[in-house]
Amino acid sequence: MDLMISDFNNDGFNDMTFQSAVAARTDNEIKSLFIFDKAAFEFKLIKNSSHYPNLRYNKELDCIDAWLIYGGSSTLFLKIDSDTLREFAGIDLYNYYLTVYQIDEHDNIKILLEGQKKI
Repeated sequence: MDLMISDFNNDGFNDMTFQSAVAARTDNEIKSLFIFDKAAFEFKLIKNSSHYPNLRYNKELDCIDAWLIYGGSSTLFLKIDSDTLREFAGIDLYNYYLTVYQIDEHDNIKILLEGQKKI
């Protein structure tokens, strides 16, 4: 079951993830995230958490990171919004092409940096 206990929302309470699916590439761990709801004294499923592989809490940015490995790689920056994860920024690297972007509350994407790395 590969249970992991960690604080994913920086509230001082432990949350948990467990493996809920197997990805095509073994580097992508698909897990379901459960946040401890201290008011209800129970764990609450973050409904779309299994859409984001390799979840971890990013203490420096106070958010959740998802790291995807495919023909390239991506890091997605996520916030918990009620019972779902909402992406607010990301970094993609594919075929030596880098894209850094932000996403606003209306799901509009703003490219901050993009370009081809010379090899």
